[in-house]
Amino acid sequence: MNRTVLPPDYRQVYRLDLKNDRTLGRLLNIVGTLIFLAVLAIGYFVKPFPFGASLGLVQVAGLVAALLAYVTLHELTYAAFMRLFVKSRVRFGFNAYAAYAGMDEGYFGKGAYVLIALAPFVLYSAILIPLTLIIAFGPATLAPWYWPTLIILGLNAGGSIGDFYVVGVLMKHKEPILIHDDGLKMEFYQPDQS
Repeated sequence: MNRTVLPPDYRQVYRLDLKNDRTLGRLLNIVGTLIFLAVLAIGYFVKPFPFGASLGLVQVAGLVAALLAYVTLHELTYAAFMRLFVKSRVRFGFNAYAAYAGMDEGYFGKGAYVLIALAPFVLYSAILIPLTLIIAFGPATLAPWYWPTLIILGLNAGGSIGDFYVVGVLMKHKEPILIHDDGLKMEFYQPDQS
């Protein structure tokens, strides 16, 4: 059911505009920040940050590089899954509170869109959770990398809040449904019943 053109008998039934709905954008950022902090709090109980300790220059530089790589890979993962279902050009961008990937010509069925939305969270959680645990309980030489890795893990969880929200909204709609995602705005379409 994925396609590049909207069928003529479909009409818009819902619109989620994260660019212009600043209240929702702020709310999602607050919830995402709380999730991020919760991951750090859990991580503190797993392996407390020593009082008076600081991250070394190498760890700070590694963290900055990892953050840039993570955001890039997160958006490239969206793009890869979008292209898996619809062969159309993916656009990338960044606004005040989010990086994004979207399509001008792409309409996705419910199942495909759930996979697209959740793919980065699932993929990077599957990598970051074991990596964080290996570093936490592994050789002492890895210890300085625990907190930088935990920060990326927290970013993955908290930064995916918009994806969780969109999937939650999508689940309230019955099939058949097509979703158009331009990166910051998602439009849901269903056949016109009139």
